Amino acid sequence: MAKLSRSRCNTNLSHTGDEDMARHPNLMLRKGVWYFRRRVPTELVELWGKEFITKSLRTGDYKEAVKRLRVEQGEAQKKLDEFQAQAARRLAAELQSQMGH
Repeated sequence: MAKLSRSRCNTNLSHTGDEDMARHPNLMLRKGVWYFRRRVPTELVELWGKEFITKSLRTGDYKEAVKRLRVEQGEAQKKLDEFQAQAARRLAAELQSQMGH
């Protein structure tokens, strides 16, 4: 059976083993360590104080990073939900004060 050469591939994909990273857009490799990175919703940037949430997953192992990523995604979403609720309370208070109540 003939061995297929990767150089004959007609896709635009990189064949360096990084294909799985496309499935995890919040996963970033920096200096051999995986990081969780997520953009903060525009309406929460002022309250949050940053445009991105970035946290080291403290591992260079991809499979372990994916496991830790899921935990961090959940934690980040929980915090963002809390900030969203806080922003909604602030907006409601501002509207009430503008209406003279």
